[in-house]
Amino acid sequence: RVLMIISTSGMTLFCLTLSFFFFNDKEPSALALISLIGYIIFFSLGYGPVPYLVMSELYPLEIRETCCSIAMLTNWVGAFAVTETFPSLVIAITAQGAYLAFAVVCALSCAFAVLVLPETKGKSLEQIQNELHGRTHMPVRTSMSA
Repeated sequence: RVLMIISTSGMTLFCLTLSFFFFNDKEPSALALISLIGYIIFFSLGYGPVPYLVMSELYPLEIRETCCSIAMLTNWVGAFAVTETFPSLVIAITAQGAYLAFAVVCALSCAFAVLVLPETKGKSLEQIQNELHGRTHMPVRTSMSA
């Protein structure tokens, strides 16, 4: 969760700086390079790898394979859609508008991580499932029979 918050905060910042770069008539030129490198670094810290880890922690074993497959398909369809629509978006709302829109999406992702995404560090799958279902404590088993 912490990595997602840090990651989306950095991605938001660097999308904003890239938007400013295009708003400022592509000056200073180093800002574009710094923004792109910064965005890639922050994406790689959290938003790139962490969703795959979180998926494996949130879904129960019985449905994990199916849910992870659907989530990965959705991820790749979304990436394809962004890639295909980006040129049209730049024509419609300019490059600074496109990167500003991406910054808004990143900021909303950060808010989601802060407000909704549960902390899973150091917790068992059973503890995570209990928290997601609104149970704050796990029942204690007193005998060996189940």
